[in-house]
Amino acid sequence: LAEDEIDDPVERLRRLSSSYIDLALAEPEVFRLMFLYRPGAIAAVDHDSGDRVDNELELASLAFEFPYSAVVQAIEEGVFHPGRDPLLTAMALWTASHGTAVVLLLGMDIDSAGRLALERTVIDSILTGLAAPPTE
Repeated sequence: LAEDEIDDPVERLRRLSSSYIDLALAEPEVFRLMFLYRPGAIAAVDHDSGDRVDNELELASLAFEFPYSAVVQAIEEGVFHPGRDPLLTAMALWTASHGTAVVLLLGMDIDSAGRLALERTVIDSILTGLAAPPTE
């Protein structure tokens, strides 16, 4: 998706969410392992020196930057309410995508049309709702 040049931030967020869910369904074991622990909770070792280092996952950070930049753009363009916090908004979108992926991985009897309907309902609902002012 880094190579996709989608100017519309909402469409970019929709595509990122869909790709996230696609990855979870295509690689469920990897997906589950990725979210067993938060990155900072696991000590990492530098392979050259053997020293313990902070567990900073550059690819995970990069993967978060794509939706975050689209959220910032959507707020700046007035598509999302200007009172929205970009970080909380990006986390809310990730939560919706992640939750949808987890539900689909539960093995419920949902065909591909049902899967797409669920995905669109969840993601489109949150994207639409972000135009409204945040609640206090």
